[in-house]
Amino acid sequence: IANRTPNSIIDDDKEITELNTVKDTLQRLNKTDLKPGDHVRKRLTRNVFTKGTKQIWSKETYTVKRVWIANAALDDGTVVRVDNLQPVVHAIVTEPTAVVKKGMDRETVEEEHRLVKK
Repeated sequence: IANRTPNSIIDDDKEITELNTVKDTLQRLNKTDLKPGDHVRKRLTRNVFTKGTKQIWSKETYTVKRVWIANAALDDGTVVRVDNLQPVVHAIVTEPTAVVKKGMDRETVEEEHRLVKK
């Protein structure tokens, strides 16, 4: 403002906009920690008027096949922006467990448990 014409302000604004675009692009290049083989969930697309308590991540998990810039290729053949993925940490079962079914007697349960531990 300060005795400047509107056109001179617009010219300066273009340069600032270009610098901010480059800065934003560089930040997105280094944004992801995803690697091929990681398991992720996709963000679900929701209606604008959906209440906030509804689930926003898919129940299914997908494996990342390839990652580049701000995108990731998944095992189902889709390419998704990294911003729309949630990393999943799978729990590791350290000890096998026997399945107890209704009507099993104690001896059968103990036998099943012994078989699983072997």
